[in-house]
Amino acid sequence: MLTARDWELAEALKPGDRRAAARAVLAMLGLFPAGAAVGADVDVKELVAGYVSAVEDLPAWAVEAACRRFIRGEAPGHNKAFRPSSAELAHLARQQVIPVRAEQITIRRILSAEVVRDVPKADRERVAMRLSELSRGIASPADDDGLTTRRPKSPQSKRPA
Repeated sequence: MLTARDWELAEALKPGDRRAAARAVLAMLGLFPAGAAVGADVDVKELVAGYVSAVEDLPAWAVEAACRRFIRGEAPGHNKAFRPSSAELAHLARQQVIPVRAEQITIRRILSAEVVRDVPKADRERVAMRLSELSRGIASPADDDGLTTRRPKSPQSKRPA
């Protein structure tokens, strides 16, 4: 399931079709007020090509989303009276990609994680029992005959006869 999602995200993050980006950019530029629109002395194809070159490494959906945000006036810090620069468009389009890349990184970390073997309950109980036996043996030292082990007397405590 995660492998399939990782594949979907990898596909979604591939650079988009330049024509799709050009259509989104052209639609965005055409919606700005006349004073901020493309002037007669500017070649529209060259202008659009400049914008497309700024976003050519990004998925088409991210470019389209960024264009929509500029059209709606939702681009933070943008002066809505003027069209955005190609750098502003590229920056906002990259921001659209961040959550998708973050999800992909998380999934890849999970997929490459070391799997720790779960110790069966019976093994845990067996080890706990042996530790308990060991701790009882340490707390009350006795030899195998059940006799208490006596500590040897120190040489200083012996009195000459």
